[in-house]
Amino acid sequence: MPAITFIHPDGKSDRVETSGGESAMQAATHHGLDGILSECGGNAMCATCHVYVDDSWLARLPDMADDEDALL
Repeated sequence: MPAITFIHPDGKSDRVETSGGESAMQAATHHGLDGILSECGGNAMCATCHVYVDDSWLARLPDMADDEDALL
């Protein structure tokens, strides 16, 4: 089961286990993490979610989708 570590602006971290296919936003809201507004409902429209991925993991991820690139 995949796990995601959320690091808050104050340095506090929360590690949550998630099912495959669940987005980071869905995992955060499902586990009740504060600070994840999810105003767009996961439609990549509000640009409030910011994710930093360690360089060593980048090759494991799919290419950036067009909607993600448009927001950045």
